[in-house]
Amino acid sequence: ADPRGGPFPSREETLRVSMDVRRRPSPTRRGDTSEESCASSTSRSAMASFLATCAPGDERILHEEVMGPHVRATWARPTRGGVHFGTRRQEGKALAVGYRACLWLRTSLRVLHLVHEGPLPPARNRLDAVHAFTRNATDWNSQMPAKERTVGVRVAARKDAIATSAAVTHAVKSCCDARNTKCAEAALPLWFATTDDGMASIHRDMCGVSLHQRGYRDGQGSHRAALRATAAARCLKEADWRSKWTDHVLVDPMCGAGTMLVEAAQQRMNMAPGQGRREWPFQKWPDFDAEAWEDAWEEATEETDNAIMRWRRSGAPGILGADHHPRAVEMARGAVRQAGLEEWISIQKADCYDWPVRETIGHQSKCMVLTNPPWGMRLGGEGPDREKYPTAGQGQEQALAEESWIALRSFLKQNCSKSDAYILCGNPAMSKHLRMRTERKYPIATGGTDCRLLHYKVF
Repeated sequence: ADPRGGPFPSREETLRVSMDVRRRPSPTRRGDTSEESCASSTSRSAMASFLATCAPGDERILHEEVMGPHVRATWARPTRGGVHFGTRRQEGKALAVGYRACLWLRTSLRVLHLVHEGPLPPARNRLDAVHAFTRNATDWNSQMPAKERTVGVRVAARKDAIATSAAVTHAVKSCCDARNTKCAEAALPLWFATTDDGMASIHRDMCGVSLHQRGYRDGQGSHRAALRATAAARCLKEADWRSKWTDHVLVDPMCGAGTMLVEAAQQRMNMAPGQGRREWPFQKWPDFDAEAWEDAWEEATEETDNAIMRWRRSGAPGILGADHHPRAVEMARGAVRQAGLEEWISIQKADCYDWPVRETIGHQSKCMVLTNPPWGMRLGGEGPDREKYPTAGQGQEQALAEESWIALRSFLKQNCSKSDAYILCGNPAMSKHLRMRTERKYPIATGGTDCRLLHYKVF
């Protein structure tokens, strides 16, 4: 049974609502911790305002991150599919909080900087209104990088997305000498959104590509079922990894491409996930504050160095992973190597049935299992790695997945007594093969799939 009581919204609905630019709620709205809502007379144009987008259901955790000690936003307001946040311009370096968000947010997909918002102006038709709104939004010459004058536009709108994108691009190009390209490659990537009540907003995308691409898979290709790092971060948060890492060994017996292991180690070391990126679009912008960016980077580096020293002094246990696919093991080890975590993560080629993990961690050591086994939609099939994995029809994929869950049951019973196990599942039919009662189910969305993180007590 689904304890949440309803499906996640469609991807189109999520994108549309996450870019919601409706009027701000009243200051008395419950759960609103924003200074912005408490000072309704102050417009957002007087502030540095940002929008961090996320998968549906991650808003609560993202709000905690934004208001936490690393990003240090002075106000934040959750919305469906993201969190609006920022700081007052008079407080100093206006973009510094955005830089820190790009470096530190683990569950966010993008960080967007607000350029302008307001009602669409009167016009003969909607596209003319979009064109006029964009043209008058800002001085686009001052926004466009001097050397690389390229612009890319993504549109969050219910209808006419392609035509709207063309209208926004044309408006920007009519104000300055620029050419359009893909958002991921543009020096000035923009997000344009409209709502049914005639409001619109335009943001600069500070990330270019999604923040779930941490940078430790560059040049490795892609695993067919690699878990998004943002989803792994959510799993670790729900599993309360932070309270257990001092005396628990984290074990992933079906580690795949190693995303769960790398994310766990980065959290344990207090490593800013954005430090794996080599470049950011905002570094090309005319208003780029090099000093504020350097300060944010040095602060993140110092935090990591201090956490590594504490881990070494404490003698806290490491992190272990295994998989029986040679290509998966190769990719996982490559990710660990690129992330610089070889000292803390050990990955073995082994099957759940006969992986003697207790011989490695000791029979008295505490362990926490966190894994993402096959769901019957992961093995074989199409994709760039189709020749590296067994090619199977749908029935055979289902059988292989069932066998994996049975092997996982054997592993838990033999190696993980008196432990907690957290298992990500996107197919409810698979979990019955564990023959165990769940303590709790956490809804998690990843890759367009409605999943559950299942918590088990192993006796």
